[in-house]
Amino acid sequence: MVVADASVVKGEGGGVSAALLCALLLAAACAPSAVRAGRRAMARGDYDEATEQFEVAAQADPDDAARWRDLARAELLADRPAGARRAFARMAALMPGDPHPVVEIGFAHELERNYDRALESYLRAVRTSPESAYAYRVLGTRLLRWGRADEALGPLQRSLELEAHAETFKALALARHGAGDRTGAIEAYEWGLETFTAHLGLRLGLAALLVNDGAFARALAVYEGISQDVPGFAAAHAGRAILLHELGREDEAEAAFERAAEVADGQGDYAERLETYRRLRADSAEAQTPR
Repeated sequence: MVVADASVVKGEGGGVSAALLCALLLAAACAPSAVRAGRRAMARGDYDEATEQFEVAAQADPDDAARWRDLARAELLADRPAGARRAFARMAALMPGDPHPVVEIGFAHELERNYDRALESYLRAVRTSPESAYAYRVLGTRLLRWGRADEALGPLQRSLELEAHAETFKALALARHGAGDRTGAIEAYEWGLETFTAHLGLRLGLAALLVNDGAFARALAVYEGISQDVPGFAAAHAGRAILLHELGREDEAEAAFERAAEVADGQGDYAERLETYRRLRADSAEAQTPR
């Protein structure tokens, strides 16, 4: 915030310069007004106007990181990543040791498809805050997204050493799977579920890997737990049905399909799946009937 410090703005004869004092007070008064105008423009989707207003606020109050954050976000919504990067860079200068604005610079580089520069930003975020789980998580997840699973493993592991985070466990499992370590991927999901016992994404990810490995009974146990905890989740009942069928428990499978159709209440194709399964069972029974 701009503050008129009399020790700095003295004019001739030791008095405060009236012109400079007025300018500083005017700038301080402009900032809140421009912020309000910028937020109104954001609300109506006028991002060009929002950018202009937030620029006024940032220039009036250049030591407030929040002003540069507002400007950066407006620039992003106006599809001007270069302008966003400049604003985030001003924000980063005001927040030494905080990885968030540096990471945001990397995201802006990605919008420009400049992945080498984005990676430099994510590595800089780690150097800026070497004890930040967030910085390592972003580095690992972006490497994973770029298909560099082997390189993602180290940052993700380090992130989890610093802080348990459900999405980091999920990313580590995917990275291990992408690196060819299917057993390690399952272990990562199970490791995450020791802390985040009810996390739906971790449970579904674990079930999918178990199905791929043919561990149908273990996958069924996961789906049973989900269907008990989230009884209105039709996909969990449908997953149970498929696994019960694979295990030869067809009556239970049909009942699970019925439950999926019931809780879906017309949403999705669960009623159709139920009818398809009933026809398959009928056709199978007819084929086995002696003629």
